[in-house]
Amino acid sequence: MHGAARPTVPEDTGSAGLELAASVASAVAGLRFDSMGADEREGWLRTFSSIDGAVAAGRSRALGAAAGDRPRGAAERSAELVRATGMSDGDARQAVRLADTLEAVPAAAEALAAGEITSGHAKEPDRGHGSAARTASPVPV
Repeated sequence: MHGAARPTVPEDTGSAGLELAASVASAVAGLRFDSMGADEREGWLRTFSSIDGAVAAGRSRALGAAAGDRPRGAAERSAELVRATGMSDGDARQAVRLADTLEAVPAAAEALAAGEITSGHAKEPDRGHGSAARTASPVPV
């Protein structure tokens, strides 16, 4: 990429959503991985993982929001995600399953949002493998 990517954020997210998308797109577009050493590239990979976790946690909170005073089922939330984002049906179902897991395991939601675990770890906190407790490498600041 030679220029900043143009974010595709709907106007109804308000200026904060537009600014966030533009900021992230601009920062990522400006990275020159071919001129970085392995340690710096690995640092960026950890950073991307941390950002992915924060975004997944935020999306999960949005998916968990009730429609007025009635809870929404998995199919309804998955359809909303497909409609709103163009995400594939399979990816939307996975996002809804993650949202349900994070709602049931608040510690996993907090760890994912903080970048302490990945969404893969958070998806299966009760499988007996200690996934939700496993932490990612710290993200350099």
